[in-house]
Amino acid sequence: MKRLLYLLFFSAAAVCMSFFPERAWKNITRDEFEKASTLLESFYSKYTILSMTVTHASYKNYTTEVPYEQVTGYFRMNKNSYHNFLMGVETLQNEKFKITVDSSRKLILVKNPDNLGEGGIKDIVKFNYELSHSYITGYKTTDVKSGKIYRAEFNEKLPYTAYEMDISDEGLLRQLVIYYREEYPSDAADEKSVKTKPRLSITYSQVNKAPIFSKDEFDHNKYITVSSKGFLPANKFNDYKVEDLRVTDRTY
Repeated sequence: MKRLLYLLFFSAAAVCMSFFPERAWKNITRDEFEKASTLLESFYSKYTILSMTVTHASYKNYTTEVPYEQVTGYFRMNKNSYHNFLMGVETLQNEKFKITVDSSRKLILVKNPDNLGEGGIKDIVKFNYELSHSYITGYKTTDVKSGKIYRAEFNEKLPYTAYEMDISDEGLLRQLVIYYREEYPSDAADEKSVKTKPRLSITYSQVNKAPIFSKDEFDHNKYITVSSKGFLPANKFNDYKVEDLRVTDRTY
């Protein structure tokens, strides 16, 4: 399985350590940091059937504990099939299709299935270490209950200053925190308000390593009707547009 730490997101080097006076950070090498990636991969290789709750929370600055916005979704996986609802976008993959449902645009996208290491896990982890390590200026770690937090700090070429991964001793990613570089008005309605640098946290909780799914959990027929002429939206989505974005096999 490819590396599971996959970076992207809200488009979420060094953050001043005074922001984190309660943590005793220790500098580590790149090799030590890579061991955390291996531990994470091992967990998802071992537990190929699982479910979890995923909570995205944005904060106005690096230190506040009160979220500005918070959205809760889920991630469900059965080997190479998965189903998630993250930030208002629903994605389902089975052996035939990968389907993304964007309710804000009333759009259903049909694609070829991914390998899980390139699909479902990256949807929740959002970090690609292999693409970003050249921008990293330092690695750190600190001990927490039943695990460690690993921190990477970036140079100015990236739109964020750092990210942190809270990984349990077993290899479960419990939380990912991304620190943005750009400053924004603390009051969205007042452009003249004090500017601060926001952060995003993604928390993975209520992890079930032996879930029992319904028969239609990974069934594409909930979203699309398949015919010899192409795809139509299922009744529940009859006002949605369906786009076929498959690259190779375009049979139905």
